[in-house]
Amino acid sequence: MSLKVHVAVGARPLLGPDAVPGDALGALIGANIAPVPATWAVPIPGRQTHDFLLEPEGPAIAIMGRSLVRDFGARDEPLLIFSHLLQDHGDEWAEMLSGLAGAVREHGAEPVFVLHGVTLFEAPALAQLLAWMHGLGLEATIGTEAAQPQPGSPLDVALRRNLALDRMATLLPGTARNLGLRWREDADLWAPLLDWLAAARGVDIDHEASDDALRELGRQFLISRLGPDAK
Repeated sequence: MSLKVHVAVGARPLLGPDAVPGDALGALIGANIAPVPATWAVPIPGRQTHDFLLEPEGPAIAIMGRSLVRDFGARDEPLLIFSHLLQDHGDEWAEMLSGLAGAVREHGAEPVFVLHGVTLFEAPALAQLLAWMHGLGLEATIGTEAAQPQPGSPLDVALRRNLALDRMATLLPGTARNLGLRWREDADLWAPLLDWLAAARGVDIDHEASDDALRELGRQFLISRLGPDAK
């Protein structure tokens, strides 16, 4: 039997660094399309990307292949959300997707990847990604050229929040230097930054904030990383 595996992609950083509401994204793409739960890897149900499948070690791909076949098909079709596949498809993505297809086949199904471009502006360029997947020997089609949420909807807000987070990240190195800190090129501050924002209950980053406001927010974040006695 064939199994449609829907794949949502978008211009970086639209679908990351923070996850978007998966159920809302599935509903935007089409009826009876639902994100694949991954609470064994991502502890927040309904708010995950599936980029963790890129991790080279562990059973994630085998578990996901089994889940795609056993848990979907009767009513809902599975949706995987990849935050940077559209721009970064290369060897690690090829290995992961080929491995995932193999894991699905092990459970008696033939995967058909259906690509959906998520956007706030112009349609993403899916043709190149589609050709690349065909080159891997994967069966794939384009389902939605440009899925765009209703302005002001929770999904729209979440996507715009990611754009603001990305702008803030690009300003952080300069902010660090102004504080007399040396910025390491391999610095990965996404997890602590998202935790820091989540801890500020009742307020959140404004997706329309100016660069100056985002620099100040980044300054406060970096100071918080120095310890409670830092000024």
